[in-house]
Amino acid sequence: MSVLRSIPFASDIIEEIAGIIGNESSTGEGTVIVFPGKRPSLYLKARLAALAGPRAFFPPRCFSLDQLIDEIARRQNPGFADIDHGDAAFILFGLIRSLGAFERHALAGKGFGDFLHWGRHLLSFIDRLDMEGIENSALVNVERNASIGYDVPQSVNELLSNISLIRSEFHRVLAEGRWFTRGTKRIAAVKETEGRVPDDLRRVVFAGLFGLTGGERNILRSFWNAGQATVLVSGDPEDWPVLKDLVGHLKAKVEYGDAARNERPVVNLHAGHDTHAEVLEAYRILKESPRKKTAIVLPDADPLFPLLSFVADRTELKCNISLAYPMDRTPVFDLTRAVLAARVERRTDGQYPSARYLAVILHPFIKNLEPDSNLRSLLVHIERSLSDETGKGPLAGRSLVTLAEIEEAAAALDPSGQAGHLAALLDVHRLFFKNFENLSTVGDVAAALEEALEAIIFKTPVRSYVLSGTIFESIFGALGSLKGSLFSSSPLSDDPADNTRTACEITLHHLENTTLPFDTH
Repeated sequence: MSVLRSIPFASDIIEEIAGIIGNESSTGEGTVIVFPGKRPSLYLKARLAALAGPRAFFPPRCFSLDQLIDEIARRQNPGFADIDHGDAAFILFGLIRSLGAFERHALAGKGFGDFLHWGRHLLSFIDRLDMEGIENSALVNVERNASIGYDVPQSVNELLSNISLIRSEFHRVLAEGRWFTRGTKRIAAVKETEGRVPDDLRRVVFAGLFGLTGGERNILRSFWNAGQATVLVSGDPEDWPVLKDLVGHLKAKVEYGDAARNERPVVNLHAGHDTHAEVLEAYRILKESPRKKTAIVLPDADPLFPLLSFVADRTELKCNISLAYPMDRTPVFDLTRAVLAARVERRTDGQYPSARYLAVILHPFIKNLEPDSNLRSLLVHIERSLSDETGKGPLAGRSLVTLAEIEEAAAALDPSGQAGHLAALLDVHRLFFKNFENLSTVGDVAAALEEALEAIIFKTPVRSYVLSGTIFESIFGALGSLKGSLFSSSPLSDDPADNTRTACEITLHHLENTTLPFDTH
């Protein structure tokens, strides 16, 4: 029999689940726990292990909601792979160019780079329809209104007026390629649980779920109707419309847990005039009254590294980081952006804007390349030469400069070549400039970046930095996915300059949306 139980916010949901498992069996065998995310299962297993004591302990299977849906969907469609957003947008791009309904569409004659922005919005819209379980028949009003005209560009209205056609064809191509989007994965999971739920999921505890999509609610209802679901929510459904709507969807009767025995927390407000002041205040609070069960909640990811650098390094408390950090806040991304900007603005005669050239060579990673070669002093000399407006020297005050001119000026400083800094400079020019000059595809850009960043790893002390492993692992993973994308070897425009610009922009945007996961417990 299925049960929906509401517990107060102050109650410990981990303790509640441990109690449910303890009542059903000593180990929770046959029980599956589903949380909104991955992290809570670590705390549950730790609590169950503590309750088990010295006895052998086999924890129940735990899933995040996404993991459960993935597990069920792959039973419906075995062998399907998750498709990257860029690849999904590329499929939509191909459909717009091939379907007769879009023969005269404004985007049909443009390259993938011009389409990508709108393609991501179109993909997001289709994905939302799939996740909510909305049928194409329900899109009649959207298509009719788009034909009249929404307050968006005409090209977008033309897409929306045929959204059901695009969506059905998109689903067909995904099925042929054996690919999943996040939305189609939910469609497959709904189909798999419509008739009966899997036999190996005899009792499923759904804990702490909130704000489910239409498809997720249908999956939950299948377990509920089969009498195999225990739904545990925090908060009174009468106070929360989202929870009340879920109760109505399941046609459930709410059981209420005992009022929490925990004392409600005392709330104090502390002020800081900027991020650094807030970090100092957080350190003071933790130093004066450290607690093992303390959560530091950041409004966004930007203060994470300052907080770790100052607070975590000065206390003995272990930190469990659950916040993903954006790649575009790292020095690796700064260097990548500088390299690609220099390439895009390179003239056809080989001249680079001096400011773009200096942005690359003065990056800390570059200045620390081959520390025994005296490269740093040479780069400082080049900077001073290009910045000098007195007219002295071959590079003085130059707004545009070629690599050959810089190498010639550097050779004049060390005619014998014994200092070694000229060879190091030539290596910098090859890795961060020349390797990017004849690129024609996104795959070429990704491969050139991989070689450049590998040099940073092996020829600088960056490996001694505690987070360098996470940063480089993430960026190499992102570059690898670009090299394996459907459009990695395809030119993106007939115009060479536009093709280069588009390939660099797509690469940069892909890395911008990459985050650093912290695999901590």
